[in-house]
Parts: sequence; structure tokens; C-alpha cells
Amino acid sequence: GVLFRTHRRARRDRINSVAIWRPIIPRILGLSKLEFQAAGSDANVTLSYLAHPVAHELRQIVVQDEHRSSDETTETNESAGPEVVRHVEVPLGRLLGSLLVSLETVWLTAVFVLIIGGFVVTGELEWWIGAFPAALVYAIGIARGLSRASQFRLESVGEVIRVSYGLLSTTQGSIPPDKVHALYISQPWPWRLFGWWRVEIHRAITPGQTANNQAPSHQMVLPVGRLGDVREVARLFVGESLGQRGLDAIATVASGTLDDVVDEETGDVTMRPGRLAQLRLILSYPIHRMGIVGDALWMRTGVLVRKLSIVPLRRIQSSARFRGPWHVVTGLDGIECNIVPGPGVTKMIGFEPEQARPFAEQLSSRVVASISQQTKASA
Repeated sequence: GVLFRTHRRARRDRINSVAIWRPIIPRILGLSKLEFQAAGSDANVTLSYLAHPVAHELRQIVVQDEHRSSDETTETNESAGPEVVRHVEVPLGRLLGSLLVSLETVWLTAVFVLIIGGFVVTGELEWWIGAFPAALVYAIGIARGLSRASQFRLESVGEVIRVSYGLLSTTQGSIPPDKVHALYISQPWPWRLFGWWRVEIHRAITPGQTANNQAPSHQMVLPVGRLGDVREVARLFVGESLGQRGLDAIATVASGTLDDVVDEETGDVTMRPGRLAQLRLILSYPIHRMGIVGDALWMRTGVLVRKLSIVPLRRIQSSARFRGPWHVVTGLDGIECNIVPGPGVTKMIGFEPEQARPFAEQLSSRVVASISQQTKASA
């Protein structure tokens, strides 16, 4: 500030991510916008604009491992910097294909079918008035999506995961894995033929924070990828809670049900919806499941859009049974886990009380045990 000066101080371990935004004009001038993202009201801090090398160095200083010794830090700064390992990259052809094979394309096709049908039946040219606006909006949406998520890369830099994307304007966000509270995997039905999936995360952000106009989403870590990419993203962000068995189970659960991987001998627990739940879960009843596999809570639902949420137990703030009006009528219960807000599934409906009560109690005890184990390990 010049007329009004602002000083702000924050603990480094409270910063959830650090992003470098490079809109097209500042990018040409060699400038960058540095944003420190944290949870809380008006918690984000933005520095606009810095020379790109300065912004890059400052980000590296802030997100470096706080447990490194001063000698290690000095050695790293004097050398070429921490090693950058690329894990996932989205090809331009796949990104364009995912935008074309989408629900928006289905709606555009339906609009044109309606227009052509109306014109054939009535012979009036007025039917074509809506064709141009619909095509224009669709083309703009495709162009924006392509510009925002082009050159998408997921890399590890030391202990931090770096997400990079953008065509004209570029963005680099550094996310410490321990700031991720849940993983959300989804697949719209048009993508099923190609085996494409989307992955998003839950992480603490400022209330009301929206994505930058050049970003696909502040929670997107894979706009479109195959199951191998999904597995790699899960390993980077929640691999410690899943273990090798959990990582191997992702492909099976995402396309099927939890029943295919649950092993009661290892302490896994799962719940199926009650019979009356079919009244509401018309399509998803056969695959609607909630369970504890390993050290994570798994929630699988959705048919037209396949949905799988994976929440490390140590990230769950609380859990509860709930009953809405529909549950009261049917005599069923719902289960929810309270974590930071995000795009994924955090509650499931339609379970028999005889199953929901012991499951909720076991979930609570497993959460406490997981947090205690983490506390002992860190100590």
C-alpha cells in the first residue's frame, strides 16, 4: 500500500498453497502475481506485480519444508534448487476431446435437433434464430476451457506438489499434500467410452473464494485423465492413508462398488442402503455404498456421473447420523462426515438404523485412533 499501508503476518504452516498467476500482459512484461492462500475470512494475500524470478524465489522460500535444517536450506538455495519430477501431464488432444465429449455438447445437439425438427415441420425460418447464439455460447465455452486447462502438469518439487496450467495466461500453484483433506473422483457418462476421469480435492480456503478467471478450479488437480493418472494423483495427495492396497482398489471401486474390495479380515467395514432407499436411489441403489477401507472413509455413488470420495480418517473433524423428512418416513438414517467444504460427496443417505448406528460409532473410534497415531508419529 501507498496511501494505506497493510502489514500481515502468518505462520508458514498455516499457508495452504502458494500460486503464481501470469496473465498475458504481465507475462509479456516478465511480471507475475503471487498469491498466498489460507483458510479464514479475508486470509489470502496477493502481491501484484513482482518480477517473475523474484516471485518464483519467494514462493520456493515459503513452501519449502519447514523441518529442514538451515544448512540444508542454504545448500538448496545455492544449488540449482530442488528436483522437479513430473507425474501427470494432460495432452492437448485429450483435453479438447473431453470438452467436445461433454454434457454441453449433448445439450447443443438437443437444441439443434429441436430447431431442425421445428423447421422441417413448420417450414418457418424463425426457428434458426436461436441457432447462432447457442453455437456462439458453446464455442466460447470450449475456447475458455481449452485456454484455462491447456498444458496441465502435475509435478513434485521436494515435498510440495505443483499444479501448472494455462495457455495465454499461466498459473502455477504449490500445494503441500498435508493440506489436502479429501479426494473426489468423478466421471460424467459421456467420458465412460474413453475411460476418462476428473479429480478434485478438498482443501481449506477463504470463505467465498472463487477460482481465478484463468484457472479451471482452485480445487482441480486433474481435469481429465485415465485411471493410471488418477491413481498417481491419489498417491501424491492421500497415498499415506490409502497404502498400496487402497491405491490398487481405486480402479475397481470407481467403476464398480466397495463390495469388490472390502475385506472384513483386515478391519474393513461397509454399508449397503436399505430396501426402501430404492424409492430415492432409483439408479444408484446397486452401487450406493459407504465404508472404511484401510485408514480412509470411502463413499461411492452415482450412475450417470460416477462419484467416489476418499477422506483420510485423520482429516475428519466429526461424523454424525442425520434424519431428514424422507428418512423419517422411510425409517432410514443418513451418515455425514464433516470436513472442509469442497466438490466431493460428504454425506450418504438411505441406511438401516441397525447398520448406521454401529457404523457411526466405529467411524468415530477409528478417526480418534488415526489422529492419535498421527500425533504420536509426529512427536
